[in-house]
Amino acid sequence: MLAGLDWARANANARWVATAATDSPLFPSDLVARLEGALGERYPAIALAACNGRTHPTFGLWPTALAEDLRQALLAGTRRVREWAERHDCALAAFDEQGAVGQRFDPFFNVNTKEELAAAEALLAGADQRAED
Repeated sequence: MLAGLDWARANANARWVATAATDSPLFPSDLVARLEGALGERYPAIALAACNGRTHPTFGLWPTALAEDLRQALLAGTRRVREWAERHDCALAAFDEQGAVGQRFDPFFNVNTKEELAAAEALLAGADQRAED
């Protein structure tokens, strides 16, 4: 994340970097807009996604102004993004469970095993079937 914050500041003059976990293929398409909405005018606050009372800190909107603070935290030994984020003003964007053919699921669930892949494929197949009906 630090490399992304540094790059965004140096090359794009960006105030924010959005992150998403690559092992969560079914996250909401309006993620960034909803994170931004949770922030309102707060800067340099962090916005994180949450579902069912569980915060998902890899899905966030991070102010580039905190890059140096993150660098110092890493040098001091911090390794958990949640631990670092909790030291700052954080807004939560609450997301509902998603539904497909009567099934409900956390849109931020991880797909790391064959069983989880099969579950994701079944959810997608159910959504495709519903779209055809």
